[in-house]
Amino acid sequence: MKVYVHDDKTRGAIVKACKALQCNVLTVQDVRARKFSPQHAARQEFFLDAVDLLIVEITRPTQDIHFILAQAIITKKPTLCVYGKNQMPRELLSFIKRDEAGQSIKTFSYIEEQLGSVVQDFVKRHHPQYAEHMQMPDIKFTLRLTKRIHAFLEKKSEKTGKTKADIIRDILEEQTLEYGHAHKKRKGKKK
Repeated sequence: MKVYVHDDKTRGAIVKACKALQCNVLTVQDVRARKFSPQHAARQEFFLDAVDLLIVEITRPTQDIHFILAQAIITKKPTLCVYGKNQMPRELLSFIKRDEAGQSIKTFSYIEEQLGSVVQDFVKRHHPQYAEHMQMPDIKFTLRLTKRIHAFLEKKSEKTGKTKADIIRDILEEQTLEYGHAHKKRKGKKK
């Protein structure tokens, strides 16, 4: 899987997370180093055509970021836009979320400890090697928690780098698998 990473802020954390999953990573520096020949422009491949996913750090949007996101919207490439917690680029986010154009673009506000796992979860959801084992959450569910459970989730989130929502999903997935396994055993005994 080939991933384009546009990141001037995280000191290589996004690239490192992608490479940990054996992804081939194309960076801004790689694109700038490519030789462009005007007389062969029609035959040269546009760099975004050569990648499967895009991961863009958008805390401080530049013209390059706007261009890349416009191309991602046009090509409907799966794209993850991350920005520092409490550093929301409001104008850019409102553009991305304005209409159906940005459906292929996911956004996430991160703290450094969570960034690696967020990036890896996004890549796994689109990587053929992992995709069959992962399902994208698509049902929104609101629940109220006790202070004790919230404190547990906070500590576990800090310790693991996962979001609280991912921790809850993991617990429920584990319970679902256990229930399914136990149900099969009971069904087998009845025969």
